[in-house]
Amino acid sequence: MIFLTCSLIFSLLTSTGVATESADFHKYYFTKMTMGRNFEENSLEVQFRFFSDDLEKVLGEGDSFHVRLGDDREADNADELIFDYLFEHVSISGEGWNEVQVNYIGKDVDNEITLVYIEYTGISKWSEVTISNSIMLDLFEGQSNDISLIRGKKLETKGTRSGKLTCNFNLSND
Repeated sequence: MIFLTCSLIFSLLTSTGVATESADFHKYYFTKMTMGRNFEENSLEVQFRFFSDDLEKVLGEGDSFHVRLGDDREADNADELIFDYLFEHVSISGEGWNEVQVNYIGKDVDNEITLVYIEYTGISKWSEVTISNSIMLDLFEGQSNDISLIRGKKLETKGTRSGKLTCNFNLSND
């Protein structure tokens, strides 16, 4: 799959340092949302990149349990919690997207980083889309969220600090 290859490349390009003061804390609050267009499958493949401890914290917020990811203590409903959180805090809409379905593909947890994969299928018209992203803004002061679109070998990125990000991308075939 084209997206998985691109995901590996962008994982290397978008790495951020983690403070070594404590295993539980870092001084940067950052998420990365990367989108890839799959014209043959009429789908938009989306990867979210989180610090694992931040995602665990936001998923367990308000609950009586601590959500663990990537080990034998992981909650049975962890994938459902992740999908529900993303569905609540990320919106992607475009002209003619009435029949588009959002599918949770899965996640990869590697100690400090968690990658989550979502796919939007049934895209009949590649047009401009509007994306709203409020991931973790209510949890961390100084939270930064970047949204990128893969355009061939180029990356178009838009981001914000400490505020809901709403932006537009033209998804047409360049």
